[in-house]
Amino acid sequence: KTSMNGNIEVILADGYYYQAETISLNETHGGTNLYTVVFKAAEGAKPIIGGGIQIAGRDFAEIENGIYVADVPSGTSTRQLFVDNVRATRARSEGVLTNAEFLYDSNGANIGLVCDDNELLEFANPDDLEFVYSHLWIQSRVGVKNITEGDDGRVQLIMDELGWKYTQTPAGNEILTFTIDKIEYYDDALERLDEPGEWYLDEEKSKRYYKPRVWEDMKTVTMTVPVLDCWDEDETGVSGLLTVAGTDYDHMVQNIRFENITFADATW
Repeated sequence: KTSMNGNIEVILADGYYYQAETISLNETHGGTNLYTVVFKAAEGAKPIIGGGIQIAGRDFAEIENGIYVADVPSGTSTRQLFVDNVRATRARSEGVLTNAEFLYDSNGANIGLVCDDNELLEFANPDDLEFVYSHLWIQSRVGVKNITEGDDGRVQLIMDELGWKYTQTPAGNEILTFTIDKIEYYDDALERLDEPGEWYLDEEKSKRYYKPRVWEDMKTVTMTVPVLDCWDEDETGVSGLLTVAGTDYDHMVQNIRFENITFADATW
């Protein structure tokens, strides 16, 4: 490429180009001599470079209460689902806990929550649950470590330790001190899959559950499951759907251009 006398064009036809690993471009992929390597869509095409597997709605079977289920590849882990390119909602509660209070251990440390919602004891995968709370400009998520019944018969939710600790008073800022009334909902529970457009992934059994919206025909829809993780670094230290980085300051990337290409579907 040191003798480039014109641009190099990489033309993509219409379609979805699934990536199982990060596309990593470095200084060897760029142009020289003021010329450019151009990745572009063919005329009239709308190519998508994505990190999501696609599942046909017809592969789902209806089980009960308008809920459908399908097998997904073993090891599938994702926080998102798109149905015909419309984002679906992870199955969530409609409200918060009943008579919730903080839970303290024998040393007085805040380790979670206690409430009167006994049905939580019957949840199949309690450690999937995440609690979401919003306060001022912050929205935080904290996972549940386990759920047990206390000696007083109340339900105890032991939260993931580090996440719970840092939500209490983020960065030592008293203005951001966490209070129970800031909890909006909890999600990621099959037992809370009761509204159209909600989904749940049982990672252990590799099954995806979905309740279609009123306008969706499961015989024709396509589901996109983002599985390429933005934070999972490979052995070279790169992550995400696409990285563009030189080897060092003496070998920097230059002269790469993308035209009319959509990048989509990475989880987290």
